[in-house]
Amino acid sequence: MTRKKYNNGGLVARKDFKNIAALEGTVSGNHKYQRGTLSASLKLRKGALTATRSKDSFGNTRKSYSYTQNVGKNTTIKANASKGYRGISISKKF
Repeated sequence: MTRKKYNNGGLVARKDFKNIAALEGTVSGNHKYQRGTLSASLKLRKGALTATRSKDSFGNTRKSYSYTQNVGKNTTIKANASKGYRGISISKKF
């Protein structure tokens, strides 16, 4: 089942695969600037893996990857990687 929505001159289309994986595409812009993004996500046993690629009308491209894992009831670990950046964060709900 495909879901489409419009937001500020853009279009978002999403396709879910049995609540395990999803593909989402976003296109937005105006007469001076356009941008397109494609995102793929995969649910794993204890976490989720996401890969994103985007390109704009100025020729800038971006690739990023993230992994999120729930550890225990209130703790989440998230790792991010993209060109020029790698990071890890740990968050805990109070």
